[in-house]
Amino acid sequence: MKKLKVVTVLLIVFSITIWSQQSSLADYPDMDMQATPNPVGSGARAMGMGGAFIGVADDATAASWNPAGLLQLTKPELSIVGSYFSGENEYGASHVDGGDITDHSSQIFHLNYASGVLPFTFFNRNLVLSFNYQHLYEFSMDISKTWREEDAEGVFIDKLHKDSKHQQGSLCTLSPARAFMIKRFLFLGVTCNFWDHELLDNGWENINTQYAEGTEIRDEPIITRSEIYEKYDFSGFNMNFGFLLKSDYFRLFGKKRQIQFGGVLKTPFKADIQHEKQEKVYTEFPEDPVLNYYYDHISRNNLTLEMPLSYGLGLCFHFSESLALAVDVYKTHWDQYVLVYDSDDRWSPINKKREEEAKITPTTQIRCGGEYVFQNPKRDIHLRMGFFYDPEPAGDRPDDVYGASCGSGITYRGESKKEFFALDFVYHYRFGDKQDVETLQGESIDCEIKEHYFYASVIFYLI
Repeated sequence: MKKLKVVTVLLIVFSITIWSQQSSLADYPDMDMQATPNPVGSGARAMGMGGAFIGVADDATAASWNPAGLLQLTKPELSIVGSYFSGENEYGASHVDGGDITDHSSQIFHLNYASGVLPFTFFNRNLVLSFNYQHLYEFSMDISKTWREEDAEGVFIDKLHKDSKHQQGSLCTLSPARAFMIKRFLFLGVTCNFWDHELLDNGWENINTQYAEGTEIRDEPIITRSEIYEKYDFSGFNMNFGFLLKSDYFRLFGKKRQIQFGGVLKTPFKADIQHEKQEKVYTEFPEDPVLNYYYDHISRNNLTLEMPLSYGLGLCFHFSESLALAVDVYKTHWDQYVLVYDSDDRWSPINKKREEEAKITPTTQIRCGGEYVFQNPKRDIHLRMGFFYDPEPAGDRPDDVYGASCGSGITYRGESKKEFFALDFVYHYRFGDKQDVETLQGESIDCEIKEHYFYASVIFYLI
């Protein structure tokens, strides 16, 4: 009996050692985001129009949508945007015998955007400079799952699993931007995005805990507990290039109307990731504690995450001084989203397969929205609404995700009838079904997502 228990312990140690050696091939970042992974812009007004803002881009958040649009700002201003997120994931695990996965929800408040804008003239050319902070990706989430496995492989013949995962972190940028005029009707702009870890604490942490209890091959009780802590520090740099064409030659009902056509390209880049991983495993034999085993291992390595190319076009029609409608089409090449260990070891963080096996396809967003303004000598009241198709990258095909938004705003004027400050509020809703987001007892599990966003912004006009 004693010898058999020793053999059991050695099997466990051997299994852990082999798993640890192989895990270097699967130490990809756990990129479960609590928001769309697609690279979109920020701001309450833009989100109120469903994110159809590439061809509009006429407020301080233009640096994140289309930096060329900054040239439409004629006075210095300061802006700040706050956002509140409430999301739910409902998992379809009822088809797994003896298994359960908790539907989870989360609530997150953060600073979504902040900026300062300075328009000026240089050698008879209009120029605009701006400095921006943008919160782009959020990772915070919690999930737990349990299942029973009979005739388990290895040292167990019956095994109860209890796994949980806690993740937190975010990715933000500091982004100076510049816009300048080529012709009266043609604007160009560029935004430089610094994804700095030291200044912004860019990165995320995962704590995965696993508990298993059951009986081993001699029908003796056995318990294992493990905790895996991972920390990822993220740094990188990329740029947004934009253009905006404005024309007054569009005619409707015999009157000239303004039409704007814009485009943006967000360059791909290679992010440096410093990865630290600590694994702790406890194995207990309740009836023979002398055989209890403890394993502790820390590893550190440097990874490269290749972020994808994305680009889009936007069109905005000003049917009158009060009514504007816009539509955007935006594409992201998620097939270029790859985690690199070395030149021969490349993985897709989306479905955790090697690059040549992942078969990830690009996603194309379609966004449309509008804004109507009730004008008044002392204040303007804004009403906004938008709809969008926002697919997320997945294994065989993108996951279909849709959404809608509505919002309002008010612009105040002083005694001189100059704009003094503006307030905007938006509710933004995303919903859809995601495939193969988790696994349970060897089976993939889909989930239904419901995401609620609330944005509020204030803009101060300094002159």
